[in-house]
Amino acid sequence: MSDFLCPLAADASPETAEAHYIQALNQLAADAYEHHRIEILVDALAWTLARIVYAFGLSSAGDVLRRFGNYLYRLKAGESARQEAADSAPAGRPPH
Repeated sequence: MSDFLCPLAADASPETAEAHYIQALNQLAADAYEHHRIEILVDALAWTLARIVYAFGLSSAGDVLRRFGNYLYRLKAGESARQEAADSAPAGRPPH
């Protein structure tokens, strides 16, 4: 976790900024998992999101929750597709 807090250039592209923040959060999550501190990280993330929503107006909470739900759905859909492929492979059936 040496460089995740390096500042991002002011003129960084949205793609670069997203990759930067994802890398930082992934490093925080890996550290919290390794040190059995997931609950502490979740609390810190929830507090940070609450401050962001408050700063942008409480109506932005719906957007945050919509995105959260969409990401959960995508994770579950990917898991289901992998499971279906694994289940159909031994039987010689093509996956749907």
